[in-house]
Amino acid sequence: MKNVVGIILGGGQGTRLYLPALGIGKNCKIERAIIDKNVRIGDGVIIQAKPGVWEFRGKDHWIRDGITVIPKGAIMRPGTKI
Repeated sequence: MKNVVGIILGGGQGTRLYLPALGIGKNCKIERAIIDKNVRIGDGVIIQAKPGVWEFRGKDHWIRDGITVIPKGAIMRPGTKI
């Protein structure tokens, strides 16, 4: 669990939330993408432009002119496929 950070929510008494470390994890495949700063991309994440998709707005990413954009502070769990 070297590439994972544990964060305790609720002032030490809350639930421990495991997030990918800051940056891009191991074995990721990223094509035609703009990655903003302070993102957490877990191991094995695949970010590829889908054929025929030119515009899309999602919760943690969007697509403009066929380019996938990962905004500042986004979190991609390990194994996520976009």
